[in-house]
Amino acid sequence: MMDESVAVIPDKIDQFVIPGDVIGRFTSNVKLGPGLSQQMSNIIATKAGLLKHRAPNKYWIENKQKRYVPALDEMVIGVVLEKHTEGFKVDIGSAYPAALGWEGFETS
Repeated sequence: MMDESVAVIPDKIDQFVIPGDVIGRFTSNVKLGPGLSQQMSNIIATKAGLLKHRAPNKYWIENKQKRYVPALDEMVIGVVLEKHTEGFKVDIGSAYPAALGWEGFETS
């Protein structure tokens, strides 16, 4: 049974979705995994693939993508490659290194 605070279009679960598809709307906090994003109260697909759901409130898009593509506000683990006056250059396992400012560290 799905969380009552999420109005996901039931026909979309285990179906192929494409970027831009509105998956549903929600009124409280749900866990959105890879391939999904929140735009106001809408759940929007950002990748093509099969929409998956795990009770009570976890949704993601499963696809055959092999390379990691970072998304905005996503938590990552990285290795500092270079230190600069304005911050750090960090390898996060994607095609390009990330830039992390000094404010990214709690003790800075």
